[in-house]
Amino acid sequence: MNFLDKKVEEILKNHPSGEDFFNHLDDMIRGHKSIIDAAWDKLVQWCYDEHLWINRGIPTFGWNGLILTGAFGRAVFNYMPYEIRKTFEQVILVNGGLRQEDAKAQILVNQIDVDDFILFDDSFYSGTTRNKIEEALKEIRQGCKIIQTVCIYDGGESATEACSREVAEECGVSIPSEAFALINVETDPKKCNKGNVTLRHLCILSLRKHIGKLQEGGEKDEVDGIKWLPIEEIPNYNWAFNHKSTLLNEIIPKLEEYYHNYVLDTIKVTYE
Repeated sequence: MNFLDKKVEEILKNHPSGEDFFNHLDDMIRGHKSIIDAAWDKLVQWCYDEHLWINRGIPTFGWNGLILTGAFGRAVFNYMPYEIRKTFEQVILVNGGLRQEDAKAQILVNQIDVDDFILFDDSFYSGTTRNKIEEALKEIRQGCKIIQTVCIYDGGESATEACSREVAEECGVSIPSEAFALINVETDPKKCNKGNVTLRHLCILSLRKHIGKLQEGGEKDEVDGIKWLPIEEIPNYNWAFNHKSTLLNEIIPKLEEYYHNYVLDTIKVTYE
């Protein structure tokens, strides 16, 4: 475990909740220049790899624009103003606290000179900060976009980690993220919930271990009821969106394949 991982683990023990955790994480990062240096090197290397540098024929070069946010952004700029100014065409400081739902990004310049920006931030979770900043940039210069986010700590979830969390919250069953397998990706906005890209995962549970667990959990405002459903009863229910066809055409065939290729073979090997 590296230095940053150890620090994150220490903060999580004392500040496990979301906003409180990120506030203490921000304070810790600003106090360790070695962490900022490592992240800066990561940012510069990405720019080189993507061939974003511009040779002006002088000892300086620019890479479009850089976005810095809040107290972290001020700390970074005060720590390495020369490196930042010689590296980027334009540097914009945006207010912090954008993870909060009602916060709005304030672009503290009257004119934007470039279209492409890199967001350099201390942490990343759901992308809320990035999305709010990009929206505010477009209000001043329509063609603006954030082409890359480089952060020190990425607290975002993987798809399987999100599956594990949602099942625990809504069904009261604790299942490790590695137990979920991706079986379907839906990108058609006419079929997806609210036009989102949908990733569907399959998890096969031990009946003996989990049969009674569904009675223990479930978020009151999210779930009306929880029950185990026999496969043969699936066509008898009215399903939201295109879930019925997904179950019948995608998930059940996967279950049958698993049963024939794994369960029956295991039983055969056991008896032999």
